[in-house]
Amino acid sequence: MAGSPGNLAPVRDTNETWTTTCVFDIGGTGAHTKRLGKGILSVTRQNTGQFTANFTDVGGALIDLDVKIQSPAAAVPQIGKYVVDSFSASAKSAQFEVYSVTTTPVRIDPVSGYDVVITAKWLKTL
Repeated sequence: MAGSPGNLAPVRDTNETWTTTCVFDIGGTGAHTKRLGKGILSVTRQNTGQFTANFTDVGGALIDLDVKIQSPAAAVPQIGKYVVDSFSASAKSAQFEVYSVTTTPVRIDPVSGYDVVITAKWLKTL
């Protein structure tokens, strides 16, 4: 029976996504030192709670930058946030901010001993 669903060719999505994840240790001066992962070369502090993630390579569009702050159990929780539209393919970078999780969130630097886990999700058009 022509045109029945069983006779249709599979449709291939022309978009593919992939992720890169890196873990950074926070040192005594607030410096980010890469411990694990690929895809992110370094993190540079711009101002209190404002950082730039520098990628080793970009191939496509950055869909999302997920930043998780892992802290000791007794510490004040912190949350990372991707700065929308801050991705620059030519500079191979994107910005993120870190906030305290309190009644009035304030931009802060992650404390020594914390880990920052950064996952970048990319879109590659075929």
